[in-house]
Amino acid sequence: MRVRRDQLVLGAVAAVVLAAIVVFAASSGVKTAPRPTPTPAPDRPLFGGSLEPGVRYRTRTFFPTLSFVVADTEWMADASPGKVVLQRRIRTDSPGSELPPRSSLSFRPTRPGRPTLHERMQRRPDLTVGSYEPVLIGDATAESFEVAYPDGRRRRVIALRGLVIELEGKSQRDLDRLEAPATAVLRTLLIGR
Repeated sequence: MRVRRDQLVLGAVAAVVLAAIVVFAASSGVKTAPRPTPTPAPDRPLFGGSLEPGVRYRTRTFFPTLSFVVADTEWMADASPGKVVLQRRIRTDSPGSELPPRSSLSFRPTRPGRPTLHERMQRRPDLTVGSYEPVLIGDATAESFEVAYPDGRRRRVIALRGLVIELEGKSQRDLDRLEAPATAVLRTLLIGR
């Protein structure tokens, strides 16, 4: 019985000590430090490889200068002075599961002229070229049209003054899957700034 009473007294003393510590900490001005707010990362030069979401990438040797942001980790870049290609990755969480890309978003410089790119592609007998419609890329109006190739590839071409943007899939299904993530990139696109 004495052991039980000693345990109760010891428990009561521990509770009083704990309460005193809490009261002391509250009254002595102990404050939690505010969390630092993250500063936005500056633009990163686009070299190639995997892209990080939320980072603004800027081309280094491509003209006109482009900058953009990707929304997820499923993009791989290949940049050169003549072309910037963003390939859409195909992978799962399993190690070694990545498959070769089936779709891409690319940018290449072009010289405006007559006939237009749409007219030039319509002249090719091996292509099925859709009618073009105007689209807005940033603050510029562009012509957009689809192209079907004999091997099943599908391409959406967006022609601006001095720049051609192409969304390409190995099939119509691949092109359809690319459209939403590519549109998210194009919404962030800045040309020549």
